Amino acid sequence: MNNTLPSRVFLDVNVVFEMMDTKAKLHNMCKLSMSVLLSKGSIIYVSPTSFAINFYLVSKALRNKQRARTILLKIYSALKFSREDYIIMEKVMQSDFEDLEDAMQYFSAQDAGVDCIITNNDIDFPRPGVPVYSIADFFYKFLYRS
Repeated sequence: MNNTLPSRVFLDVNVVFEMMDTKAKLHNMCKLSMSVLLSKGSIIYVSPTSFAINFYLVSKALRNKQRARTILLKIYSALKFSREDYIIMEKVMQSDFEDLEDAMQYFSAQDAGVDCIITNNDIDFPRPGVPVYSIADFFYKFLYRS
């Protein structure tokens, strides 16, 4: 590996969704990245909002809430949930993020003490602090062997 693999990683909503969507452009990269992180002992965090959003998207796509629940529980059971409480929401409301959901993801990840955030919309996290990588950048920086 090119660099030391982060031990605490936060996955944005879109990375988890693309990992589940076999037709998504970055499906294989998302799935492989998560698999390697888990096999190497990294702790992967997601927010409670991620679960809610992905449940909505998957159940809508499948038109079957029970099947969506089964799929999400299988994936999310391997992950840790970050906090989203009053303290996080205060930071969200006082932030200059244009997108409320992105702010929730960022401050929830920051609170969890992660080494980085992986997203497919890294441009939506324009701030110093927690390093943010697109899934492709993360894959090639930490997982790809040349």
